[in-house]
Amino acid sequence: MIRIRQAWKNKLLLAASAMCMLAGGFYTGLGIYTVWNPSELPLVRDNTARERENDRKEEQNSLLADAMQYINIESVIYFQNPDDKGTIRLANGSRNRFCIKGSILSDRDGSVLYESDGIDPGFYIDSVYLNTKLEPGVYPCTVLIQFYQTEDDRYIGETARKAVVIIER
Repeated sequence: MIRIRQAWKNKLLLAASAMCMLAGGFYTGLGIYTVWNPSELPLVRDNTARERENDRKEEQNSLLADAMQYINIESVIYFQNPDDKGTIRLANGSRNRFCIKGSILSDRDGSVLYESDGIDPGFYIDSVYLNTKLEPGVYPCTVLIQFYQTEDDRYIGETARKAVVIIER
């Protein structure tokens, strides 16, 4: 009688263990299915694309920071009178890998006082005429320098520097 009860308990424990293993396998299978659910895959791809975009931006910022050290411009741009040329000395160093374009923007109203064409590495602009007539005086300005690929004119980025335009008479 004791052996029958013990055998019955062993069979019951074996059946309970088998049911637990089946249930665990079933729930594990559901967990694997939900991880690889196709509706969630674009989220994984978006994170990867975002990381690639961040890496590309960091590389571009690094290239831009390197290119900025090869740019020279006068901080005081002097004109004898509004109709004469003023000395700007906007230079793109020969070691720079990018073409640049320079613009002088008035800090007072944001108007464009001067805008250059592309300046290749190793070239410079010594003096310029202003696009607008200004009265004699001192004009705080921002010089905006834009960087472009020399091969395909693809925009890389920009930097700005403060300058002063002085018109004497």
